[in-house]
Amino acid sequence: MSADTRPTNNSDGDGWKAHWVTLKQPWRTEPEISTLRQSELERRRRDIEPHIEKGRYPFREVRLSRADVEWLLATHEDGRGPVTLADLAQKDHIGIDLRGAKLEKVDLSGLPLTRMLGGLTHEERRKSTHLQRHMAAINLEEANLDRCPLQQAALGRARLQHANFEYAELQEADLGGARLQGTSLRGAKLGKAYLRRAFFDAATNFDEVEMRDSHFGCAIIVDAVWHGVNLHSINWGAIKKLGDEDRTKQMRNPDGSRKTRQKRIQNMQDALRANLQLSTALRVQGMSEYADHFAYRAQVCQRRLFRLRGLSTFGNYLGAGFLDLLAGYGYRPGRSILAYVVLISMFTVLYHLSGMGGTELSW
Repeated sequence: MSADTRPTNNSDGDGWKAHWVTLKQPWRTEPEISTLRQSELERRRRDIEPHIEKGRYPFREVRLSRADVEWLLATHEDGRGPVTLADLAQKDHIGIDLRGAKLEKVDLSGLPLTRMLGGLTHEERRKSTHLQRHMAAINLEEANLDRCPLQQAALGRARLQHANFEYAELQEADLGGARLQGTSLRGAKLGKAYLRRAFFDAATNFDEVEMRDSHFGCAIIVDAVWHGVNLHSINWGAIKKLGDEDRTKQMRNPDGSRKTRQKRIQNMQDALRANLQLSTALRVQGMSEYADHFAYRAQVCQRRLFRLRGLSTFGNYLGAGFLDLLAGYGYRPGRSILAYVVLISMFTVLYHLSGMGGTELSW
C-alpha cells in the first residue's frame, strides 16, 4: 500500500496500520486527523510561542486524542518526526511540546515520546512560581503509556495518577514533583530518572522496576515521598550507589559551566539525605540488610561533606575516616575483627623482636 492509497474508511483499522507501516511510522495506529484539525493544531504550534511567566503553551488546556499526538509526532520539526537518542544528529533536539495539555485516559501506548515537554525542567522550576509550574504540567491521569520511549522527557509536576507506565523507558526523564499515586510502573526503566519530590503511595506499582541502568546509572530520589509504596520488588542489591551520590562526582552543571563549591556542597547534602531517607523506608519494610548499606553510604557522604566544607570541619573528616577504616561506622563489623587480628599480630611480632620473649627453662 503506497502513501497515496490510504484507506478511505476510518473504521478500517488494519488498513491504516498497514498504511503507517509503509510510511515507516509503525507506532501510528489511528486514522489521519481531518485537514481542519491539522490546520488548528499547526496554527497553535506555529503562532503560540511558549512563555513560562505567562503560562502560555501551544496546547495548554487543549484536549488531545491519540490521533492528534500521532500527527504532531509525524510532523514534528517540519516533518523530521520523533526525536530518537540513537540519532546523534538530534542530540540537541527537543521533543513535542505538550505542556499543559489534557490527555486524561488517552491511550498513548508505544508512541515515541523521547524528550517530550510535559512540564518544566528542574532548572526551570527553581526559577518559577508554584502557579507557573502548575500551568506547565501535562495531565495524563489514567492515561496509557505502556512501553513508551520517554527518555529525557520533562514531566516535572505532571499529573500522572493511576496512569499506566508499564515497561516504559524513562531513563533520564525528569519526574520531579510528579504525582504518581496509584500509577503502574511495572517493569519501567528509571535509570538516572529525576524523582526528587515525586509522590508515590501504597497503590503505586513498583514490580520489576529497574532503578539502575548500566548505561545511565541510578535514579535520583532525594525527598521522594514514598508513602507506603512496596519497595520489596526492586533489586536493591544491584545498586551500590544512588544517582544522587553519582551526581556529586560531576564537576560541571548540565549547561557545561563549572560547579561552584556551594553547589557541590548542596549536591553532597542531597546525596546524604537521599541515602538516609531510603535507608529509613527500607528498614520500615523489613529490609534491614539493604537499609544498612544505604545508611553506610550516608555516612560516607557525611565524611565527604566534612572535607568539602574545608578547614573548619577537617578534624571531623579525619575522625570519620578513622571510624570508617576501623568499623565502617558500625555497618562493616568485619573491619573491626580484621583490625583486631592485625593489631595482635603486630604486637606479637614486636614482642618477639624486642627479645622480651624470655629464655627457655633448663633443669
